[in-house]
Amino acid sequence: MAKLTEQDRTPPKSAQSAAKKVLEWKEKHGDEVKGMTQTGWTRARQIASGEPLSLDVIKRISQFSRHEKNKTINPKFKDEPWRDNGYVAWLGWGGDSAILTWSKKIIEKEMKEENSIKTNSITQNLTAKSYKTRFLEAGVVNYPEQNQMVYISPDNLPVIAQKFKGCKIVIEHKEVSEEQAQQEIVGYVSNIYMDNGWAWADFTVHSQEAIDAINQGFSTSCAYSAVMKKEGGVKNAVQYDDEVIDIREDDVITHIALVPNPRYDDSIILENSINNKIKNKVMNIFKSKSESKELSVENKIYKHSDGEETPVSEMISYFANSMAEKKAKEEEEKANKCKYANGDEKINVDGEDMTVGELADFFKKSKKKNEEDKKENEEMKDEDKKENEDKEEDKKENEDKEEDMKEEDKKENEDKEDDKKENEKEEEEEKKGNTMKNSIDVDKGDDINANRIKYENGISNPAKPKIASLATMLERGQNMFSK
Repeated sequence: MAKLTEQDRTPPKSAQSAAKKVLEWKEKHGDEVKGMTQTGWTRARQIASGEPLSLDVIKRISQFSRHEKNKTINPKFKDEPWRDNGYVAWLGWGGDSAILTWSKKIIEKEMKEENSIKTNSITQNLTAKSYKTRFLEAGVVNYPEQNQMVYISPDNLPVIAQKFKGCKIVIEHKEVSEEQAQQEIVGYVSNIYMDNGWAWADFTVHSQEAIDAINQGFSTSCAYSAVMKKEGGVKNAVQYDDEVIDIREDDVITHIALVPNPRYDDSIILENSINNKIKNKVMNIFKSKSESKELSVENKIYKHSDGEETPVSEMISYFANSMAEKKAKEEEEKANKCKYANGDEKINVDGEDMTVGELADFFKKSKKKNEEDKKENEEMKDEDKKENEDKEEDKKENEDKEEDMKEEDKKENEDKEDDKKENEKEEEEEKKGNTMKNSIDVDKGDDINANRIKYENGISNPAKPKIASLATMLERGQNMFSK
């Protein structure tokens, strides 16, 4: 089967036109055009360039079909289609011709080529074995090659792990290009599931080298391009630099490698019990023409009753993966069924026999009572806290009042002191005034007496007496008449 040519990998003219239209809108209307992320704008430029694209990019274009529901213009944006984010993104990724037709045709052609090569390898070696491995755990892990400690939360682990479904298996870590793919890939992941904080992968290998490596004790280690939160922290007393919240869809980088020294010490590989059935089925299909009349998968395809044509190799691969998924699901259901206890089962707790149902009733009631007691205690604590806060407020209010009263008393005492001083001053001034008055009265009395004596002695023309106060004159007149 012919490999993909550059012409095959070149987007059709209609896809180029669609991408160019969006780029023109962006140039003309600027921030009004918000339909794509930076990755989307990069993709639009790649498609518009008319250059051949890598198979990885073509696969991403095909995967964009999940947004097909948004490809129709919203009526309210009929006159301004560049404002319809869904429509802009659809055209930017090449529109119908690129997303729904061309990309899927290229992938289908590549898959046929890939399955043909894988089938040839299986036919030659008759070595197709199915395994399961736990390869990724929630928590903090060291990446010494980046000198970095990263954290994967239990909530983000399932999202990250699912990105490994369908990824390639290689021996030792390596980035496998399209040209190297068939020589380096030794298997593929068929299913991803979670169990007890670990991400598990079911995978099938078709290389004796890979089987030998697993038999020698190799385990698994995954590689990916991480989307970081760029925020460090501490988890379980271990400090980390960044948190992984997702991984980028990159078929070249994303893989699971068989390695002698895995990043996680508890990473293991277990052989699926389905291997013998797969091997027998493969051997039956790949019998030579001398032993069977089955079609040769190297160069034959099967035509279905509805006219669809499918390479036998593709059907084999699909069958093997389906059986592995079915077996894994059955084992998971079995494990889940075994882990549940029956209410009638007997159990002895501290010397007392009871059923699991009775134990469960005691547990539920006790737990409920403990929760109620805890809630009541918390409410009482809140009440005590509120009461203490109120007391503290009252105390502060009383202290403020006492302080105010002290200030008022101090002010009142100061006012009294001022009044006292003022009264003493007034009394002192009044006292001084009386002393001066008495002195003046004495002087005036002496003058009058002197004049009286001179008059009585016949001295003519006595001096005119000084006028004393009326009270003094009356007093002295009375004295004169009494004499």
